[in-house]
Amino acid sequence: MLRVTIIACLVVCALASRDIVPIPRGIFDGGKIVNGFDLDIKDAPYQVSIQTRWGFHYCGGSLIAPDIVLTAAHCVDDNPKPSSVYIYLGSSDRASGGIKIAASNIIYHEKYNERPIRNDVALIRLSKSVELSDKIQPIELASSDPEPGTTVLVSGWGDRLEGDERPAPRQLQGVYVSTISLKECRKAYGMLAVQNTNVCAYTEDKDSCQGDSGGPLAADGILVGVVSWGAGCAQRGAPGVYASVAGYSDWIHETSKRL
Repeated sequence: MLRVTIIACLVVCALASRDIVPIPRGIFDGGKIVNGFDLDIKDAPYQVSIQTRWGFHYCGGSLIAPDIVLTAAHCVDDNPKPSSVYIYLGSSDRASGGIKIAASNIIYHEKYNERPIRNDVALIRLSKSVELSDKIQPIELASSDPEPGTTVLVSGWGDRLEGDERPAPRQLQGVYVSTISLKECRKAYGMLAVQNTNVCAYTEDKDSCQGDSGGPLAADGILVGVVSWGAGCAQRGAPGVYASVAGYSDWIHETSKRL
C-alpha cells in the first residue's frame, strides 16, 4: 500500500502507496505521523483504525456516517471478504478502550489504479451503526479544497520515523501541516503523478507515513483529504499527497447509496 524526464520516469514507474515497506526516496511509499503529538480521540472523534480480525492495525479511515467509513482504495483493494475487515472506533489507544465492528460491504473507486496511484478512495459499510458519543462522531465533508497555506491536521497510528523498527504507537498521533498548491506539488512529483483530484500538504520535518494511509486530513473539523501517498516520510521537498474529498464528493454520495 503506497505514499517526472528521468525523474518523471522514476515517479511513474516506481509509484507506490503510503503503506509499503519504507524505501529510499525516488521510489514512492506511504503513511505515518512524523514529529507529531499525542492526540485525544475526543479531538478527532471521526478517526478510525482499520484492522484485521486479530487486531492488527494497517490503515486509518474517517467515519462519515454512523455506518460508513471513508478510506483509501489501496487499503482495501486486496480484501476478498468484507467480513475480514474490522473498524475500531472510540479510543485514542488502538488496542484498548474502543469498539470493533466488522465491515459488511466495501466499494473502492472503479477507476482506482495502483501504479501510478489514481482515484485512491473507498467506502466501507459497517455491519451495524455505531452509537455516537463525544468519542465517536462523523465528520463533515468538504465542499471545496482548502486554499494553499491552510493549516490542516493529519492523524493516525502510523510509524513515527521513516523505516522505524519500533512497534507503531498505540496512542493516536496528530500533526499540523500546511496545504500547498497543485502547481507546487507537481514541481516535486511531475505533471503525471498529481491529479486535479489531489490535495497536497508540506511542512518541513512533519508528515504522515506507514500505517496512516486512508486516514483523515482535516481543516477546522471538516474532512478535506484522505492520506494516499508520498515520497518516503517527511523527506525534504516531498509533499504528502491526499485524495481530495471535495474532488470525489459526487462519487462518495452516489456510492454511499448503493454501498
